[in-house]
Amino acid sequence: SAGLEVALDWDLLNNWRLRTAYTYIDLELKLQSNSYDTTTEGYEGDSPHHQLAVRSYLSLPSGWEIYAGGRYVDELPASSIGSYFALDGRVAWQPRPRLQLALSAVNLLERQHREGKADVVGAVHTAVERDLQATLSWQF
Repeated sequence: SAGLEVALDWDLLNNWRLRTAYTYIDLELKLQSNSYDTTTEGYEGDSPHHQLAVRSYLSLPSGWEIYAGGRYVDELPASSIGSYFALDGRVAWQPRPRLQLALSAVNLLERQHREGKADVVGAVHTAVERDLQATLSWQF
């Protein structure tokens, strides 16, 4: 196998931070001639060659915070999963030191997409659905 990961954290302003990461991996799995393993070589196509993520964190006056993040994941041909781009976001407000209200969204661009394959017979494939959540947090 060969791979590379590059990450960059950048404070654009005192209240605005960007985080990015790129990953490349190339797997070439070969079995010895006397091996009885029938599955290992299939894992080559279960790891994405390319992944890219960009995340933005912004703190605003009066206790407001905004997060937006996007990620690209390359195809997984062994699992028949195509490449995808996902977008997530969160808006939070902290009116008091131990109280926070937040609205979060996951997978905004699609109703759902598959991210993995179940290795157990009869198991359900992993899929991420669009999700919206409102939360109220109080620390005591």
